[in-house]
Amino acid sequence: MTMRINSLCLAAVLVLSSSMVACGDDKTEPAADAATDTSTPSDTTEPSDTSGPADTATPEDTTTPEDTTTPEDTTTPEDTTTPEDTGPEGPGNLAEVATAAGNFTTLLAAVEAAGLSGVVATQGPFTVLAPTDDAFAKLPEGTVENLLKEENKDMLTGILTYHVINGTVSSEEVKGMTEAETLSGAMITIEVVDGEVIINGSAKVTTADIPASNGVIHVIDTVLMPPTPAAEYDKLVPWCESELALDCENNNYADVDECVAEQTAVISEMKACEDELMAYYNCLPADVEFECDEEGDAVAKTDACDAEELAFAKCLQEAMDDDMDP
Repeated sequence: MTMRINSLCLAAVLVLSSSMVACGDDKTEPAADAATDTSTPSDTTEPSDTSGPADTATPEDTTTPEDTTTPEDTTTPEDTTTPEDTGPEGPGNLAEVATAAGNFTTLLAAVEAAGLSGVVATQGPFTVLAPTDDAFAKLPEGTVENLLKEENKDMLTGILTYHVINGTVSSEEVKGMTEAETLSGAMITIEVVDGEVIINGSAKVTTADIPASNGVIHVIDTVLMPPTPAAEYDKLVPWCESELALDCENNNYADVDECVAEQTAVISEMKACEDELMAYYNCLPADVEFECDEEGDAVAKTDACDAEELAFAKCLQEAMDDDMDP
């Protein structure tokens, strides 16, 4: 009986224990699961402790992209003048080109004496019909020296500007022209003979299209003389024809044009005695005859204008005396 009770009690205890185990499993599994699920986020420090993305200062602290001044501070592209200053040099100005040529010494001296050096060097563009030293040498002896005197500056300027055309005119353009206005206001004539350009019927263009930074140079073999004002000096042509026909000892004129140009220059430079000279000039008839005097000069063969001639000679002497006074 006792054993039966004990057996029953043991059985009851087992059943109860089973029930309790079953109940206990139901209640603790969620807790166990909870512990299992939450341990990873709460215990692991990898997301919060790792300093890889957050603590690394490489992207923020590195100063390489911001501090480097190579693209901004380097002045090589802006300051270097190599692209502008190097390379083939262009021609110099008209004065520099003429100087470098070496055969325009007289022309450059005349330009300086006339006070036109700055104009030739900095202004323009101009087309210069440039007589060579040989061209000036063909003028009568003493002509150049006389032109370079200070008192003849205006006359010299008139001659020089008669060799200059405003603008740049190439040789091809010149060949298509029959005349051109010079800076002096007077015209020059142009013709093409056997392919050569001839100015005023006598000056030949020997070298064309020499470039300069402010124009172009055409070399000529004869000095151009401004035309004589017909209304004022219309008697000079027949006078020169008469003088050349006489062929006096001191006659240095190559032709009538050169004679007229020289006589015009003489008249133009007589500023101090201009009135007396013109009075004598106007007194002489256009058909006056000339003769060679004892000194080998051509003189008018008439006594009708002795008074005017004497007044002119007196004025000249006084002007010379004034120049000689200290």
